[in-house]
Amino acid sequence: MGNLTGYPSIDKPWLKYYNNEAIRVAIPQKTLYQNILDHNRNSMSNVALQYFDTKITYQSLFDRVEVCARALLAVGITCGDCFTVCSSGIPETVTLILAASKIGAVANMLNPTFQTAQMIDRINETGAKILFVMDKMYSFVKDAIDKTCIETVIVIPVAESLSFPIRVLSMMKTDKMLKAAVRNKENIILWSKFLKNRNNFTGGTEVSYAKDRPVAMVYSSGTTGASKGILLTNDGMNASIVQYETSPFQYQTGNTFLHLIPIWFSTGMVISLFMPMCLGISSILIPSCNADSFKNALLKYKPNYALAVAGLWLSVINDSAMEELDLSNMIYPITGGEYILPKSEKALANFLAAHGCKNPLVKGYGMCELGATATTSFDGMDCAEAVGAPLPKVIVSAFDPDTDEELQYGQRGELRVDTPCRMKEYFRNPDATAAFFKRDGAGQIWGCTGDIGYVDANGYVHILGRASDCYIACDGKKYYLFDTKAVILQDDAVFQCEVVNVTVDSAQRLIAHIILDKDVFGDDIQRIITRIHALCKAKLPVHAIPYAYKLREDFPVSENSNKKDMHKLKTDFEGLIFAHELDA
Repeated sequence: MGNLTGYPSIDKPWLKYYNNEAIRVAIPQKTLYQNILDHNRNSMSNVALQYFDTKITYQSLFDRVEVCARALLAVGITCGDCFTVCSSGIPETVTLILAASKIGAVANMLNPTFQTAQMIDRINETGAKILFVMDKMYSFVKDAIDKTCIETVIVIPVAESLSFPIRVLSMMKTDKMLKAAVRNKENIILWSKFLKNRNNFTGGTEVSYAKDRPVAMVYSSGTTGASKGILLTNDGMNASIVQYETSPFQYQTGNTFLHLIPIWFSTGMVISLFMPMCLGISSILIPSCNADSFKNALLKYKPNYALAVAGLWLSVINDSAMEELDLSNMIYPITGGEYILPKSEKALANFLAAHGCKNPLVKGYGMCELGATATTSFDGMDCAEAVGAPLPKVIVSAFDPDTDEELQYGQRGELRVDTPCRMKEYFRNPDATAAFFKRDGAGQIWGCTGDIGYVDANGYVHILGRASDCYIACDGKKYYLFDTKAVILQDDAVFQCEVVNVTVDSAQRLIAHIILDKDVFGDDIQRIITRIHALCKAKLPVHAIPYAYKLREDFPVSENSNKKDMHKLKTDFEGLIFAHELDA
């Protein structure tokens, strides 16, 4: 590689992990639909989707996409139009997205956990006239529909692709209000009736490829302001797929991938669904994303790959009922979406090995705006405290957020990412788009992640925390919460920790929420908390020392993202152990 300059964007030290094919491979200039079709033309009888006990071959899937595309065109959805989808990862949702790619439309993937006001705004700004909603999610959108531009609601039974007896049983359990709406309102129809519209369209359904054409829209969480539409393109999705296809990962046609991450996130759509399908890997669709669903799916399906946030993996190793879990079929256990602590990663690695898993945990880092994944780890990487290295066509570096100057190895700043997988833009929000993307003097387009971290000389990316996870103390200085968290985690008795700042007597104070190792209990607890507090006093500035500590058995999880619910932590003051009591 020659002499290192010290700047990641120039040296690209991570390229040593990839061969020439991965580095030089071209991004397919075709639609997502065409890319998946071309990859599977010679294996159409293989299983593309498994939904409970129903197996859908690639041939059957593409037939469904054609029927759906004709129905969409028949009801007036054409190239460039947008329709809204509020559904989980069921076969019909997959069909809708691929049909959108085929006809050049945009599938607007509404997050069902949004508040009604958010839903109204997000739908109205698209001008979408059709809403597809899974029956089990109708209650989430019903209060919003009449206040939007939606003219027709198409209800998708969650059991639509299952056997007739199960469909009947599911319909018997359908909400009475929804049954009445379908029966009495002309503009609310079932999926099966919608598909009959295909007979009213006789033309061609497939548009030619166009660069940067959007195919789907997902949303930012809205935790730091109004949620923003994130336009994902065929090109961005294909860029993600081709990098995994040529990287040193083990896969073969017929492997199975557990699809659990909600499909209204880019990771759930691109990395957990369409990437495996493009490579001939069968996707096992799980319509609900929670710890019980994850554990039951591991037990029942024994998948070759499973992607879940760290909290779900930790729920597995902490459940005595999973002691007999057989992971001998598991090729890659994968995590991303939230930081996993080194000691938690070690505990998980021990669990995986003890239960027959052949490979270590694969970690990744990214965000919806970046198209999903920007970094990954794989066999042979020694990056326990990092989130892997950039994908071969991705560049990651840290920048001084005040000067926009690139920083050298080991210097922490805002992580920025140049990736071909990135979104096209924030939907109808040029100001937010301009704030997220920064073009440097060399013409590189950097996505500003808002994460603080650094890149080391091996090309590994280290995440320290969010730039917004800070506060200004009464001394006028900025302090980062993750610095306090890092000190607390140095104590061997601490399993997990989160630090939040709250206002007490008009001043910013820190509260440390701590989960102790499961082997710690009894009279040792007071001594351990006292020891942790003493450690903080010895290693932190006075304003970075916690005001109080709280012991927890677990962390609350946000329905919106399946990550830790930091808002609930900031409002939980029950059972605090105050620092002044420990100092007494």
